[in-house]
Amino acid sequence: MKKLYSFFIFSFGFGLTSLAQCAPGEVDVTVDVITDSWGYECYWDLTPAGNGCGNGTLYTFGNILEVNCASGGTQVAMSGGYADNSTTTESVGCLTIGNCFDINYVDDYGDGGATFIVKFNGVVMYTFVTDQTTVSATFSFCASTPPAFDAALTALAPYSIVPRSQGGVMIAPANIQSAGTNTITGTKIDVTVLQGSTNVYTASSATQSLPSGANSLFSVNPFSPVSSGTYTVNYTATINETEEVPSNNTATYNIDISDTVYALDDNASVGLLGLGSGELGYLGNLFEIVYPIDATSISAYLGNGGGNFVDSVFKLHIFSTNPLGIPSSLIATATGVLESTTEKWYTVKFSSPVSLVPGKYMIALEEENYQQELGASISFHPQTSFVYSLTQIPWSPVEDFDFPISFLMRLNLAPSGLGLFENSQADLGLFPNPASNKLTISGTSFGHDYSVYNQMGQVVQSGTTREGMTDLNIEDLTPGIYTIKTMSADKIGVAKFVKQ
Repeated sequence: MKKLYSFFIFSFGFGLTSLAQCAPGEVDVTVDVITDSWGYECYWDLTPAGNGCGNGTLYTFGNILEVNCASGGTQVAMSGGYADNSTTTESVGCLTIGNCFDINYVDDYGDGGATFIVKFNGVVMYTFVTDQTTVSATFSFCASTPPAFDAALTALAPYSIVPRSQGGVMIAPANIQSAGTNTITGTKIDVTVLQGSTNVYTASSATQSLPSGANSLFSVNPFSPVSSGTYTVNYTATINETEEVPSNNTATYNIDISDTVYALDDNASVGLLGLGSGELGYLGNLFEIVYPIDATSISAYLGNGGGNFVDSVFKLHIFSTNPLGIPSSLIATATGVLESTTEKWYTVKFSSPVSLVPGKYMIALEEENYQQELGASISFHPQTSFVYSLTQIPWSPVEDFDFPISFLMRLNLAPSGLGLFENSQADLGLFPNPASNKLTISGTSFGHDYSVYNQMGQVVQSGTTREGMTDLNIEDLTPGIYTIKTMSADKIGVAKFVKQ
């Protein structure tokens, strides 16, 4: 595997693309090729289905000068072909509807990294993704008429483990794309949450219309679980029209609700990553605090260089972040010492609990002096695991460097205050929710402070409550999910709302 610290150059390449005027019974086919940080390693050809690479080849693409059907994993390519971290559109012209074809992919280094998006008349019909073990692969598709109405839904778990005190972050927004040739109307998501086989929550989003090719995020009101355990979140996209591709309008993921642990990983390391000996920087995970709580410690799965770093000191930090989720201020540091076990979990406590208000925080392993090694999990959550090198890389998500992973590093929170949050949320009512211009808080007392937080933890509105009900003008807020907190001498009320 190539070194993480070398992944910092980005570029974009564009091929020539146009929709051909195809004869009846044909469809215009293009392929978007998305490369990793080594575009020159990619080679592919297009053949009739079942022929195999190089047999009856219709087209060849990529690094045709240095790579061929037989050179997967030989590591001889040096340059040429596609640009790094680029998207290039290749046209294969008008293909006869009903005929089937193969994309025969070869990676010179043998670590994959290319993505192929096949479009018919400009509409995405197939997406083929390679992983870091791919030397060569064959992807098959058949030419067909694009659907008129298709809602393609994507939803990814925001975390793998969520503390019960922060349970409102459990349901992530879902993205829906109008993947057919026509506008879809009445588009929405229906969400159900199951604990075991019991349905514990049902909600639907507001509706939208999406022109062909457009996409949008859809959100529902948050769900706060009342007990620990495993929850299954199910999404379904619905439209007014007849859905022609029902296979892509659902998504499902599981989340564990714990008492204190916040995690992105699946507790299984697929390898150890580091910046390299003497390279100064950080490897970090980003977490959102929804309700005020104390952090007590950080857990990290660390290696010791196969025994070479035993008794070496390591440092785990917690940073506050700016609105983009990039560390801005160091809040606290916890220190530990590597043991003789080659790799293991370590939990190091802060000298005193660290008070966290709503917002996003980065926990990070400091890379210094020797090559600190941090476990990587294939439980991937976009825009949550980051790398920073003092001399080479600004804070950047690891997927920018072709590592769709999460670091095995967890934030541990205090168990206290759970009952307070649950009871106070039950007393704090918001309506209408979602809301466009005016939001009403029910059950308020006179003269208590309230604050409205955006998803970056910034206070965007504040004031004092009235007796019985308090009206908020939210007309100027940007559409999205917000948290409102009311404070009194003996009670905290917390709830979420959606601004349309």
